[in-house]
Amino acid sequence: MSRLVAFGVMALIWGVTWLPTKIAVQTVPPIFLATARFLLSGVLFLVILRIRRLPLRIPAFGRIVAASLLITTGCYSFVFWGVAHASSGLSAIVNLSLMPIFLAFIGSLYGQEHLSARRVGAIGLGVVGLVLLFSGRAVAAQDGATAVLALSSVAVGTACYAWGSVISRPLTQTIPPWFLPSGRRSSAQSALCLSLCSSKATIRVTSPPCGMGGCSSASA
Repeated sequence: MSRLVAFGVMALIWGVTWLPTKIAVQTVPPIFLATARFLLSGVLFLVILRIRRLPLRIPAFGRIVAASLLITTGCYSFVFWGVAHASSGLSAIVNLSLMPIFLAFIGSLYGQEHLSARRVGAIGLGVVGLVLLFSGRAVAAQDGATAVLALSSVAVGTACYAWGSVISRPLTQTIPPWFLPSGRRSSAQSALCLSLCSSKATIRVTSPPCGMGGCSSASA
């Protein structure tokens, strides 16, 4: 498979995940969805490592864990929560539009990218256009404040993904690419903790105290 075809397949897979994600987050909590997704994929990658008989000893383990926490836990916790409260189309465009911008700026901080004045100006114009394009739609939504907060959450998740990608880029030159996704299993465990905490908080908020619509069976 040529690199161009592989890139096209990757873009197709990435693009079609937004609608199923929107459907899924309407059924289960967003962070729990991210947890289940990457626990399953982490186990799958470990199986692939065993089948290919690759060693499980990973160099630069701390960097891999940091990148996995950013790419998996940080990114998808924010992105899935945003998708749950905004349209999947807007969320996808915000994510894909901001990704190259964050990659360029964060990469420049790590010496991986060079930002010329012309490039910075083009990025600035792109950001302004993005804000103008979606601010009106967000305000026109049924709950404008929630939509803005949701899209901001998607933007934060995108920044987490870009940061994790930048710090993991040097690792791709020294270790097999299979090792990086396998690190998502550990970060998915931290997402599970976040999911449990958020679920407990939701139960506290959604369970009214007695005298305010709660304990109806006890008072009957």
